[in-house]
Amino acid sequence: MRIGALAKKYSLSIDTIRYYISIGLLIPEKSGAQFEFSAKEEEILSFIQHLKTLHFKLNEIRYIIDLKRTSNWVEPATRQAYVQLLREKDSELSSELLALQYAQKLLDKEMREYSVSAVNWDDSGVPIRALPLLSCPRCGRQLSIRSGVFAYKYVKSGELTCDCGYSAAIHDGIVDTGTVYTGSHDSPDLHRNLYHTFNVDFVRMYQLCCDKITKRLSTGEFAGKVFFENYINGYFYLYNHLNDLPRDALYIVADKYPEMLLMYKEMISSLGLDLDILYIADKDPDYPLRPGCVDVAIDFFSTSEHDFYFPEPYCRHIDPFLGPDSCVIGTIMTLPSGVRSRRFYHEKYPEGTPEVMNFPRLESAYRELGWRICSEEVGSVLETQNKYSFACHLNGEKMSFVYYEAVRGKQRAGQ
Repeated sequence: MRIGALAKKYSLSIDTIRYYISIGLLIPEKSGAQFEFSAKEEEILSFIQHLKTLHFKLNEIRYIIDLKRTSNWVEPATRQAYVQLLREKDSELSSELLALQYAQKLLDKEMREYSVSAVNWDDSGVPIRALPLLSCPRCGRQLSIRSGVFAYKYVKSGELTCDCGYSAAIHDGIVDTGTVYTGSHDSPDLHRNLYHTFNVDFVRMYQLCCDKITKRLSTGEFAGKVFFENYINGYFYLYNHLNDLPRDALYIVADKYPEMLLMYKEMISSLGLDLDILYIADKDPDYPLRPGCVDVAIDFFSTSEHDFYFPEPYCRHIDPFLGPDSCVIGTIMTLPSGVRSRRFYHEKYPEGTPEVMNFPRLESAYRELGWRICSEEVGSVLETQNKYSFACHLNGEKMSFVYYEAVRGKQRAGQ
């Protein structure tokens, strides 16, 4: 029988049979360029398949086949040697079975522990300590609260008003300004699908960028400070690192989609960290916050997201909320000047700037505002996932990841 017919009969690939030949498991005759398999070799192949169902490894099968070839399979010593191998395999499989049963129990426990139905949401809301930070974006006066529903240290619902006529609502513990993004260039990523599409190189850059920010924030100098992060429909540093940050700090999280904020609010609440987090839903970055109330802004690719929807640089929009001794700690994706990818990004996101993903532009804007800035390149990728905004990136064009710190007042960048 020739190799093609043998492969078909035993549902094996020709490459597999050739491999068996190369390691001496099968020893066919050769007629010119063709292998010819005798009935004996077919019997050997059938026996190999049988031994594989008994979970013998190829090196073990090779030893058994050698025994079979060099005996009539009736000698007491040979049969005893084979029986001993069977006993050893039986003992090995029994141990593996116990290990698998134990793993099954752990899997069942893990499934029950991480089941969504097992999650306990708590009743958080707008922290009472955050109320003095809420001010009218029109006239700057502190907002008053009407019909407030309070629970523990939170405001669950109510109306925020100003004498000038401005108002916002508190729904489900979230400050909702009523200005929601309705454009066609984005949608709420409620299943965090963006995070499921990263390739290996991008995940590595993502982690290195996180590590840079975490190391800077772990110095102990940020206890009791007011942190700020926005554009969390894209990336959200604080969500994955709240365990590493000061428990006595006040955190402000903003996004253009109330449903994104509610999703993260529920998931963060389930961690049981008892943190004070103010959630603000507003499509425009003129948030109802008191000027100068933020100590630390986290720009975890927020600049890139901002550039998709606004022509002005990110720092110009957050500058009014940052205090006299504040800092911005961030990472940004940046492209070289003149690459085609940048043009494709602007075509996809025409509301924003044609200078999307341009770190030198951001540096200049900070300096024009009187900030000091230092930076370092974390690394780069040449390929990204062909989904979401990354569909605009042409593989082969370098996308760099930059870590930066910007400060004003008495602090020094990079201190």
